[in-house]
Amino acid sequence: MAGLRVNNGKHSLKKLVFDCVFVLLMFAGFWAVLYALIKAESPETYFIVFVFIQIAAFLYFSAYAAAVIAVLSTLVAITAVITGSLAVKVFGAAAILIYWGIVYFLSLHISREEDDCGRNKILLENMQMKIAEIETAQKQGAKLIPELKKGIASYEKMAEFSLKLGTTFSLKDISMFIIKFTRSIFPEAEVSLIKQAQDACDSWVQSTQKSVYIENTDRDYKFDLYNSGDAASIIACPVFDGEKIQSIIKVKDEAGKLSPSELRVLTLIATLSSLAVENVKLFETTQNLSITDDLTELYNHSYFMERLREEISRASRHGEEFVFLMLDIDHFKKFNDDFGHPSGDEVIRRVSAGILKSLRTTDIVGRYGGEEFSVILPRTDLKRGLVIAEHIRKTIKKERFDFDGKYAGVTVTVGVSSFQDYREEAKIIVAADEALYEGKKKGRDRVVSRGDLK
Repeated sequence: MAGLRVNNGKHSLKKLVFDCVFVLLMFAGFWAVLYALIKAESPETYFIVFVFIQIAAFLYFSAYAAAVIAVLSTLVAITAVITGSLAVKVFGAAAILIYWGIVYFLSLHISREEDDCGRNKILLENMQMKIAEIETAQKQGAKLIPELKKGIASYEKMAEFSLKLGTTFSLKDISMFIIKFTRSIFPEAEVSLIKQAQDACDSWVQSTQKSVYIENTDRDYKFDLYNSGDAASIIACPVFDGEKIQSIIKVKDEAGKLSPSELRVLTLIATLSSLAVENVKLFETTQNLSITDDLTELYNHSYFMERLREEISRASRHGEEFVFLMLDIDHFKKFNDDFGHPSGDEVIRRVSAGILKSLRTTDIVGRYGGEEFSVILPRTDLKRGLVIAEHIRKTIKKERFDFDGKYAGVTVTVGVSSFQDYREEAKIIVAADEALYEGKKKGRDRVVSRGDLK
């Protein structure tokens, strides 16, 4: 570039010298022609040469220089008209008109050229501006390409994550997927799924049910984050179970690189997770409706029988014992007649609750039908089963019912059979039912084992 500037400077200097020499020659020519027009006997010959010299000078120089030359040429022509012969006068007058006509038309042409040049210059400048804008946009686009690739990869992972959540019906598995996926999106950050608030930030998310973004904990005065460790930036989003917060997805980055755009990504993860939690709850509700009794919320008859078959299979494989109970509310028809069917339904609900209260979490309870209930006591021998059955009977007998000022109580009769004695489904049910029937015959409100009838 420096060499180019030097060459341009030398070229300009040569042109300036050449122009100065040419102008001096032109002026010398003017005076020579002017002298010849006045003194020569045949001035028209010089005049014709003069006219061509002026036209050439006009074409060579700029419009301003040509105008000066035109004025001088006019003076020469006027002098020729005044001092010359008739022919020179006519020729000089015509030359003046033609010459200024040429000047006029060439000036119009130059003006148009200048206008066109100006427009072209403006267009060129606009094009250069557009090119500069395009180049700037290209540079910005080049910078965005890695972010776009990262975003595309994230949303591809998001689609896979959504698919996994949609086919998962366990809250434990969903929690595992949330942690694993969020860590893949934020590999350099600390990711946690919080059930109970651990600091002011968590408490704020739980109380407001909104997401939060903290750019830098050192400069943030909204929260007292003394329990947040050394994290320089935090994003946190709630995962909902209906209208309540089920958990909080929290991301901490000690390098302070978390941005608002990453909060949007985490919000999408939390939204998908909330939908998955709702789906699990809906699935569990639907499943419970299909296997439980509407009135008592105990297992219905069909599902209870399925569990009985599973327990028979398990006990057979592992050589274990279990006890089967059949319970019936004594004189339930009379209770319905005396107090009405709504009161009877309340009794059934209360008896169901009493049975559950008397059992272990591993025991299986179902409504066998009407006022009858059935119970499976896994890993229990007959002796222990009789103790549990007696505890159930006493618990229910203590219950008192108040229906519009009328107090009443109920009793139950329990029939007991053991898998050790009856190793088939039908036989173990029949054995407990026969024991129950025997208890009814003996006066009700008692526990009877089928083994006692042998």
